[in-house]
Amino acid sequence: LGGGGSTSAAAAADADSSLPQSQNQGVIAWAQKVGGDGPAVLIVLGVAEVIALLLCFPGYSSIEYAAGALFGGFWGTVACSAAKTAAAVIAFCLMRLLQDGPVGRWAERRVAGGSERGGAQWGKRLRKGIQKDQFKFCVLMRCSPLPAWISNYALPLAGVPFGTYLPASIIGMLPPIATNVYIGAMGASVAKAITGSGRLGNGLGLPGLLALGLSGLSSAILVRQMATVDLDEDEGSQQQSSQHASRATA
Repeated sequence: LGGGGSTSAAAAADADSSLPQSQNQGVIAWAQKVGGDGPAVLIVLGVAEVIALLLCFPGYSSIEYAAGALFGGFWGTVACSAAKTAAAVIAFCLMRLLQDGPVGRWAERRVAGGSERGGAQWGKRLRKGIQKDQFKFCVLMRCSPLPAWISNYALPLAGVPFGTYLPASIIGMLPPIATNVYIGAMGASVAKAITGSGRLGNGLGLPGLLALGLSGLSSAILVRQMATVDLDEDEGSQQQSSQHASRATA
């Protein structure tokens, strides 16, 4: 994405996607212990994902893998989509109400990834990119492998209105959710085949493959979009305006 901000964002994405398989199994065991063996497990997983996204926890994708392993691609995707949408709406409201307070400053630090200089550059590129085409930019961010909590806070902080934020988020979140859920379902199918407790399914499946392809394509387009954002032009115009104002005052 350009600059130190892109490095921190990429690191966050890697941290979320490189968790050990043992953690995925731990999430499944915990959800079954709390919610039993019925549909209540989906509610437990959904609430856990909302909390993880609001608090910017890495590894929330394990919840989506677990949903796929326990309930298959379709219902796992439905449950995780509902959870992510709820988290996105709550995050938007928090930023609109508390942006200037400690919560807003905490969110800005999380989005910047702890890199003040790089995070500031990334934030400027994001704001200017959104000014060009809000809906397209929001969909690309959501559809890319960036952690969802970055988009949850970065987009409201950049001034995206709710009327654009919500539909773009719902559309853009589907491919990465479906990818994670179908990977979880595939893993469960392989495990059952190895242990002899079930048959090997048809792998990732067409929906999962399409989602994976869309997510990768969106990531490439987003990188290109961010790279073409010209901050120098914007800063130059600001300097010229300041010089004109100084001359007028003099």
